[in-house]
Amino acid sequence: MAIRQVRCRVIDNLIRVLLLEDDTVDRLLFVRALQRSTNHRFDVHSIDRLSALAAAVERTRPDVVVLDLNVPDSTGLDTFLDARRHLPRVPCVVLTGLNDRNLGMLALQQGAQDFLVKGEFSPALLERALTHAIARSQLVQVVASAALHDELTGLPNRILFADRLQTALRRASRQSERMALIFIDLDRFKMVNDHHGHHVGDAVLCTIASRLRAGLRASDSVARWGGDEFVCLLENIADLAAARSVAAKLHRSLIEPLRFEVAGGGTLEIESSASLGLAFYPEHARDADALLRCCDAAMYAAKQAGGGVVTWGSEGMRALRHRPHSEVVLSTSSLTSPSSASSAMLSALGGNGRE
Repeated sequence: MAIRQVRCRVIDNLIRVLLLEDDTVDRLLFVRALQRSTNHRFDVHSIDRLSALAAAVERTRPDVVVLDLNVPDSTGLDTFLDARRHLPRVPCVVLTGLNDRNLGMLALQQGAQDFLVKGEFSPALLERALTHAIARSQLVQVVASAALHDELTGLPNRILFADRLQTALRRASRQSERMALIFIDLDRFKMVNDHHGHHVGDAVLCTIASRLRAGLRASDSVARWGGDEFVCLLENIADLAAARSVAAKLHRSLIEPLRFEVAGGGTLEIESSASLGLAFYPEHARDADALLRCCDAAMYAAKQAGGGVVTWGSEGMRALRHRPHSEVVLSTSSLTSPSSASSAMLSALGGNGRE
């Protein structure tokens, strides 16, 4: 589906091209080559200085940028490296001279989608280079997103949540803010899978994910930790009482019965229950692993009590002492960062972890 969507965008829509080229003749030849296309329509905007790139990107919103690496205010690979700062999601094709093929290869290694040698490309090759650059860039974004999100619910996964948590901790420390973590475990979820099948279990998880999203602010985060476990990050929250209020609201939404239409008519109703553990920064812990261990222990205490919400404190500490090892450790040092998300996709999209 993602690949078909990429192809449709390239075929059906006008392709906006931003060209950095200071030579008037080369610029004219470039535009004329694209005008000969019978498969696509191209809208070309051109600039002759690298310093004009940022404003031009903002003004034209290009689908692809083509860079001559040697312009009056920049030369060589530095042109691409400087331009890339303004092109976080826009694919880039570079133009090189006859004697600069190695420069084109270096640009590819730094993230360019393709390079063309001036005087050696036909209109058809130029068209293919631009459309393929757009398609490849979009596919890379699809893969990167998949590596950072749970395939079933669409929520952030552990990799993305780990990055958000570390960023939030740094911000909270710098700005003297408070934040909270809520660890959530669905009670008796295995019975749902055993009695109704994994397809119903999947529907339950998706519904729970939607309820959690709806119960949080836009500035908060919720991730699927694995299996029937979720974790919420509440940033810049006033105090522990406010965090408890949010946890209580989430719990109320999670214990509402779940109803699903079944084949042949009728409705399947499933009773829902959840155990929530709450930990608060900086009072309960000051680093990611410790916060999650506190949440896990508090959640375990809630589960032992039959569900509900437990805040880290006397209940959580007693629960932690009775457990030989905490089951939830972020292990941020071993998690893959979002910058290398594509290479981590297989592990990130591993099994749902359901029993």
